[in-house]
Amino acid sequence: MSTSTEKEKKHFPNPFAAVKDGLTMLRELFIVSVLALLLLWPGAINNRLQGAGFVEADVAGFKWKSAQQAVQKTGEAQQQIEAVKKDTEETIKKVNEIAANATNPEVKKELETLKSSLNDSLDTTKAAETTLQATRQVQENILQAIRPNVTATVGSWGVVISTDDNLEAAQHEVNKAKGLGQTHLNL
Repeated sequence: MSTSTEKEKKHFPNPFAAVKDGLTMLRELFIVSVLALLLLWPGAINNRLQGAGFVEADVAGFKWKSAQQAVQKTGEAQQQIEAVKKDTEETIKKVNEIAANATNPEVKKELETLKSSLNDSLDTTKAAETTLQATRQVQENILQAIRPNVTATVGSWGVVISTDDNLEAAQHEVNKAKGLGQTHLNL
C-alpha cells in the first residue's frame, strides 16, 4: 500500500532534478546552435573568434584553428628549412675542401660517402621546401577567399586632408570615419 507521502513524491518531482534536466537541455541546445552557426556562417564565426582573440577552439569534438596561425607556422617552418638548406650547402663545401686536401684514399672515400649523404639530405630539404611553399600559397589563397576585405586592409594606411568651415563640421567627419573603423584620427 502506498502512503500519502509516497503519492506526494510521485506528483511533485525533485526540484533539483528538474533544474538539472533544464540546464542539460540548455547546454545541448547551445552546442547544436554553435554547430549550426559554424556550418552556416564559418567565415563570420572565424572572424568573430579571431576578433575576440581566439586562435584555437574545441567544440563538441569539432576542432577549429585559425588559418592565419597555420600560415604563420608554415612561414616559420619555411625559414627553418631555408636555414637547414644553407647549412647543408656550406657543409658540402667544407667537405669538398677537406677532400681536395686529403691524401689518404680511405679518408677521401669516407668524405665522398659523407658528401653523397649530404647531397641526399639537400635534395630532400629542397623537395620539402617546394612542398611547403605550395602549401603556404594554398593557405594564403584560402585566407584571401575567406576574408577578402579584411586581409586587403591589414597594414594599410592613408592620409585625408579636408577643409571644413568650423570645428563642429570637422568633428562630424572624424566621427563618421571612426564609425567606419578608423582609429588613429587627428584634427
